[in-house]
Amino acid sequence: MKTFSLMLIRLLLLLVGWVLIPTVGSASETRVDATGGLTTILDDETDNLDLFLDGNPAGLLLLNTRDRFDLAGEWSYTDQEGPWGSNKQQIFTTIPRYTDNPIDYEGLMLFPDPHWAVQVLGDVFIDQGVTVANPAADTETTSQYRELVRAAYALPFAALGLELLDVEQDKAFDPGLYNPTVGIVSGSGSEDQWFAKFGFITTFPGPASPEDPRWQAGGYFETQLGPSPYGQDLNVYYLNSPSFLLGQTTTTTDYTDWGAELLYDLPSVARVRFTVGMVNSDSDFQQTVPYASSDFSDLAKYHLAQFQSMTVSGAFKLSLPFTESENVKLGGSVTGYFTNQDDIRPDGTVMDNKEKQQVATTLGIGLEDPKDYTMGLQWKSLSYTNGSDVIDNPGTISALGGVDYAYYQLVFGGEKWIFPVWALRLGLVGEVDDYTALSTSALTTTLNAGTGLEEAFGRLDFRFWVGSVTGLDNSADTLGLVGAELSTTLFL
Repeated sequence: MKTFSLMLIRLLLLLVGWVLIPTVGSASETRVDATGGLTTILDDETDNLDLFLDGNPAGLLLLNTRDRFDLAGEWSYTDQEGPWGSNKQQIFTTIPRYTDNPIDYEGLMLFPDPHWAVQVLGDVFIDQGVTVANPAADTETTSQYRELVRAAYALPFAALGLELLDVEQDKAFDPGLYNPTVGIVSGSGSEDQWFAKFGFITTFPGPASPEDPRWQAGGYFETQLGPSPYGQDLNVYYLNSPSFLLGQTTTTTDYTDWGAELLYDLPSVARVRFTVGMVNSDSDFQQTVPYASSDFSDLAKYHLAQFQSMTVSGAFKLSLPFTESENVKLGGSVTGYFTNQDDIRPDGTVMDNKEKQQVATTLGIGLEDPKDYTMGLQWKSLSYTNGSDVIDNPGTISALGGVDYAYYQLVFGGEKWIFPVWALRLGLVGEVDDYTALSTSALTTTLNAGTGLEEAFGRLDFRFWVGSVTGLDNSADTLGLVGAELSTTLFL
């Protein structure tokens, strides 16, 4: 009995010692968002300014990680009441931080040897109760499914990457209004788009050790593989009249996205990144109805719109010694958004031209003791600097200004490691949104809380949040927020 007890104690000590071994790194949007979104302060692979995070497929090969499988799930719910209207919206998704566009740490990543890497994934996004018209009761359900295959290979002078992405989207329209005089009984729409992206990254000078400073320069080019029609069939009606079928098809005929990137890395001390990106897109439209009316008629396919955008961004992260065990964390970014769109009539003349210029900034300062705690304060804003909507009516030209919005956000949050494998996180977010086109403002407050487990074979992170939105012009306008998110990484 004594011998068995000693063996059992030794086995338990061995298991505890194995569990307390930390993983090779932290890569979890859930972890960062549980602190309120301290992207400028927390050290995490999802916000460390890697070129991979810009969507460059070549960056897959340069990640400081190993074979892994990442999976996430999120549910959120909003309840809107007051003069704004009444609406309830739910989101279900497997996309970590679905508001980010480039796909990064998802699915299966394999690194068979230092010369090549591959990533395979699929994700789901379902949004119920999406408002599609000014009356908040007019809603739809959007479902999106994505499948991606990404591969990267190392040449003597650079890493090359290639990815194929399939995006499928379905919509189901709830009964409501199409416009003030036309109602919708039901409707559905669908689209299937394929994209191919190529990227490269070169590192110079070649570092002799992991702590040597280095530069990385890269670029990527993405294009649509063939036209992608989005077709929708709506069962619509006029008051006291039978319903009829309205068929509409919007086809993206040409889409390209390219970017250039430059990163300076002084390991464990500083990172500075500069990026520029350009998007061009063209679309056509056609419409069919059983009979002509004041709102609808048959329209042969015509060039509907031309869209161009440019994004210029600079970002930095610093870690400076403060005491023997603590570091001061500094980070920030400045991003400029410039967009231009021409809307075109069926006869080929320009109906209106929309231009928008915005500047986004982030700035954070914090204090950390690695694997003990991190806390910080972060400012984030999106400023509307210039915009116009020039409408060309026959014989007249009119211009509108102030066609967008701005927001200002302040975050205070942090992370505390209770044990080497267990952390608690908390973040408080306050945000003011100015809707210039509507001449109204709103205050959003959100409390985030979360926890995380980090072991030798993987990690698990959980986040819960609750908040509210209140109209500053009318306190009867309210919106309640609640949600939960879980993400996990399994090292293979």
